[in-house]
Amino acid sequence: MTKNNDSKSVVRKVTKRQIKTPQSLIHIKHTISLFQYKLWILLLQEFKRQFDLNEPTDDRGFRYVSMSYIEQHIGYAPSRQDIIDDLRALRKEEICFNYFEKDGNKTQYFSGFISEMKVTRLTIGFKFPSVIDDVMLGLDDAKAIFQMLNWDVFNHFSGKYEAIIYKLCKDYLGVGRTPYMTVDEFREYMGIKPTEYAEFMKLNEWVIRKPTKSINTSDISDITVEPIYSRNGRKVIGLHFLVTPKHQTSFPFIESQTNPAFAHAKVTIALSDQETYLALFSSEQISLSIDRANQYCDELKKKEKTINYGAIYKTAITENWGQQIIEQRSIHTSEQLDVSNDTLKNLASQPQNTKKSDESDWSIIHQKFLMRFTALPEDEQHELIQGCIKAQKDVFKGVMRKNYEALDLKILEKPSFTTLLWPYLAELWQEPITKIL
Repeated sequence: MTKNNDSKSVVRKVTKRQIKTPQSLIHIKHTISLFQYKLWILLLQEFKRQFDLNEPTDDRGFRYVSMSYIEQHIGYAPSRQDIIDDLRALRKEEICFNYFEKDGNKTQYFSGFISEMKVTRLTIGFKFPSVIDDVMLGLDDAKAIFQMLNWDVFNHFSGKYEAIIYKLCKDYLGVGRTPYMTVDEFREYMGIKPTEYAEFMKLNEWVIRKPTKSINTSDISDITVEPIYSRNGRKVIGLHFLVTPKHQTSFPFIESQTNPAFAHAKVTIALSDQETYLALFSSEQISLSIDRANQYCDELKKKEKTINYGAIYKTAITENWGQQIIEQRSIHTSEQLDVSNDTLKNLASQPQNTKKSDESDWSIIHQKFLMRFTALPEDEQHELIQGCIKAQKDVFKGVMRKNYEALDLKILEKPSFTTLLWPYLAELWQEPITKIL
């Protein structure tokens, strides 16, 4: 929290970016570097997001994440070669997960944090080993145990050991203490070779004491931790950490508030997706589409069906479901109003508002592009549609592809599709929309 010159508190809305992962993937041996581990967690998060929104893989089974997403969360732009080197390390390193067996299952060892990867200037393509796919896709099981990791705090730590200890202790905040580990088990968990810090005095100084002090004195950290040692005589044979919550005195990121258009959404819609939607639809259209989606979800709830709010909101907004509500209101108004002839004449004599003018302009654009497009051979039409889908942001690709596969060229009858197709063609054909008007 900051103060102005009058010493009055300035209240800011803080949105924590939290990452939900299963215990078995939180508790792994940390043989990889801190950046590699952060990168892997972000890939896990993106995998789960895409799965929840029913976004398909490509023909070869790859999923993709944008470089800008990685840069946004890491806080800087790593070089393409560094990303490639780190992904190669993730592919080669053995993964040991579920280290503390907190979910009741045994520790498991497998080769590779990822199985395949490919990197372009703008995207990272990745595949996980099947066993990790199975763990991630079981996240919604009622018996699963989760951790909500505050990403901004975790990413704030630049030292590997302090970040690992923070992550471990944050997971056991509700219990108040971590499991007991022998010194050898602690070394293994922290990824320390037997030849590193061979004397416990050095291990304690660099891997325990300094990292815990960094966590406890950080203005951003939301917990305090204290190592408790078990001894056999004077020799330390094991340890655990006590964990208590702490009030944060500052925050690493202040995110802008959600646009009012999304106020009725029952799950969080990412700010990047909000910006994409607002570039294509008005706030009113989006708000009405969310309202219509909520009505649909209420109908599903009555039928005791599973509801995926994120996927339904995405479909509702991109297909402009709010138009149904507008049409219903129009019919209701025409049935209820008893307007005199004089009033009608007055209304007719008034100039059209900007909204109707915009609708007229779009009608002209639609007709022009539709005539030119339908005059092309069908195979060329299909090629252009596929090119348009590939050019869109990830948030639209899945819905567009699904509708295209279902409707074929009848997709041209859907305004939600042509709203994206015509601007794509305008750029491709070098025929600006403003020139048509």
